[in-house]
Amino acid sequence: MTNINHLHIADALARFYTSPEAFIGLSGQAFDAHKSTVLTALDKGVSLASDYQPAKAPVTRFLEAALADAPAHPVLNAIRPFIEELHWQTNKNYHGHFEERFFENEAFSEIIGPKGMLQTDIFRAGLLLMGPEVDYPDHNHEASEWYNVLSGTGLWRQGAGEFSQRPPPTAIFHSSWEVHAMRCQKTPVLALWSWAGNMSSEAMPV
Repeated sequence: MTNINHLHIADALARFYTSPEAFIGLSGQAFDAHKSTVLTALDKGVSLASDYQPAKAPVTRFLEAALADAPAHPVLNAIRPFIEELHWQTNKNYHGHFEERFFENEAFSEIIGPKGMLQTDIFRAGLLLMGPEVDYPDHNHEASEWYNVLSGTGLWRQGAGEFSQRPPPTAIFHSSWEVHAMRCQKTPVLALWSWAGNMSSEAMPV
């Protein structure tokens, strides 16, 4: 299923993560460690998965609209040829805590990582898709997380702060165990994410 062209995704990600746009407004020891981990892993290279299988989720009904609304972006350009091959999923830890409507309107794909289309054990990266008028309630995880908004202007909150609008090309960083939440308005939101550090468990509701 995979071929050498899939490696262009890793190349595009490496170039993007060294560009100023990728980390505008972000700094600090935790972020620097996350960025270093990601770039070191990309420099070492990734391998093509042999068992990565496509999977859709209910929220992917908004994917075409989100892609159409997205400004030009080098990573998204590299992913687009393989968009139908992505494996979309929801986090099982949220069942019984988040309302059922959430699972119809949110999903993520892991493109690079232990279970990604491109495999590495050092970090994870992929896409998050959220539909209009849906809340992603408070949650956290041990891994640190770097977001880059690709399409749509949602509301994002970190810790005890207020929700604030985050249009493309906003960069957002969550430290280990930092509580955060998102809220979509009238348009879907598509974001690039990466995890580094302890990635052994998925996020948990707070």
